[in-house]
Amino acid sequence: MIGALVDWPLLEVYGWRLVAGLQMTVTLVGIACALGFVLAYPIARLRMSGSRLGRAVAGGYVTFFRGTPLLCQLYLVYYGAGELRPILTSVGVWWFFRDAFYCCVFAFTLCTAAYQAEILRGPCWRCLGRKSRRGCRWGCHGIGWRGMWFGRRRCWWRCGRWAMSW
Repeated sequence: MIGALVDWPLLEVYGWRLVAGLQMTVTLVGIACALGFVLAYPIARLRMSGSRLGRAVAGGYVTFFRGTPLLCQLYLVYYGAGELRPILTSVGVWWFFRDAFYCCVFAFTLCTAAYQAEILRGPCWRCLGRKSRRGCRWGCHGIGWRGMWFGRRRCWWRCGRWAMSW
């Protein structure tokens, strides 16, 4: 049955290339997700900040990267960097944009950060909302944690737990 579904001579020739492609994909996704999370935390904080400008900038970033297809973003980074080669060379970052792997990591990281920022912001808005903030602060005060810094730390821990449960 499996012999009818798999072309064994073709798999013997190209099988190791498929394994190498799988390894490259897992590496790319792992790096992009890790860097995207590092970038997503400040973006989520900025989306919930009291600054109107900060919310607008973070909201525009999230809207742009969530609203355009990832393939278009990848083409824009990879082929657009070639158009800006003199500028990128003078700044000293052409070595990064010259390689397709690094362009892919860059594009995937920016897109992943936008999605992860919204994943973090949703439950955190619920926890750090106007009514829940007071309850979170009182709860932290009740277990001996003084000051708003500890309350935020506790709330961010709860937010992370809620975000992971989605």
